Amino acid sequence: MVFAVVVVAELLAFILVLAAPWSNQGSGDKWNELGVGVSVRAMVALAERRGAVCVTAWLARMSTVAATLVSYLSLLLVTLVLSEIAFRIAGQLDFAPPGPDHARSCCAISPSARC
Repeated sequence: MVFAVVVVAELLAFILVLAAPWSNQGSGDKWNELGVGVSVRAMVALAERRGAVCVTAWLARMSTVAATLVSYLSLLLVTLVLSEIAFRIAGQLDFAPPGPDHARSCCAISPSARC
């Protein structure tokens, strides 16, 4: 079952990377994006699978609808927590402080943003 979870996560990452349009603002390296996408999605999928194994006995005592809802909400919670951890780690790895034109560059990327 774990193998199936990892394979589905990797196929999802592959589809998402290939479906994304080519842009000049990105790195342009689809292999790099695929590697990051696969590793992040595999980490989330395995963490969720581990969480599901830990609460299997508890879910078995619930009704089908309640167990489905709890399982889905736990998937969202694990994804949220791991995404937040990755976001904070990525923020700590940014060694260059934003320059004085940082706000103008953000507005150039997203013109609808308030500057």
